[in-house]
Amino acid sequence: MNKKVKCFVLLCLAACVTIVFFACSCGGKRLNFSASFYFVCYKTQDDAHSASSVSSAVQSLGGAGYIISCEGKYYITFACYYQKEEAQSVCSSLKDSGLECTVLDIAVNGYDLSDGNAQSAEEIYGCLNTLCQTAEIMYETANYLDKGRISQQSARELVAAAVLPLRALAKSSFSSPIRADLDYILSKADELSVGFVYARDVRALQIALCDCVINAQFS
Repeated sequence: MNKKVKCFVLLCLAACVTIVFFACSCGGKRLNFSASFYFVCYKTQDDAHSASSVSSAVQSLGGAGYIISCEGKYYITFACYYQKEEAQSVCSSLKDSGLECTVLDIAVNGYDLSDGNAQSAEEIYGCLNTLCQTAEIMYETANYLDKGRISQQSARELVAAAVLPLRALAKSSFSSPIRADLDYILSKADELSVGFVYARDVRALQIALCDCVINAQFS
């Protein structure tokens, strides 16, 4: 593992030791939080069963295969990016290879809060930031795996360290609206602690984190 990758590993491990709470802006019962995600998706299905049957085929092609539900449609994802241009470039390459795909652009612009959750606005903001930061670590880890720049052992250590804050979040009262999502994410992270770690599985974990941010409900 080269010096740059070692530095990345050390920074990720340090960043994941504690949960960092950020100052937030909360107008009335509205939490101002923004994030943008660009999913490269293979086909669109009208029901979860049909999407599930296609998911394994996407995984066999090296894609995440994670299913996202958006406006009544189900999308089978290859990967998630944070820059639209990068997502479009990957999508174009896949199309050139004969694969049917599209870019799904989803932006988060804030959350409505219930009376009880309004009292925990800063903690909720920190929770969302932690989810996004953990997702970015998974994104970078998957990229390093794809390029062969990180060992299997380092990948396992990174994933394990990155989800430590999530384990603490899962025990907090203000995270109860997303507890089921956190439990799912942690169970998938545990699966990556043994055996061979594939980039596609780390990307699926990244997308699950992004999906949690997109669909979180605190009202």
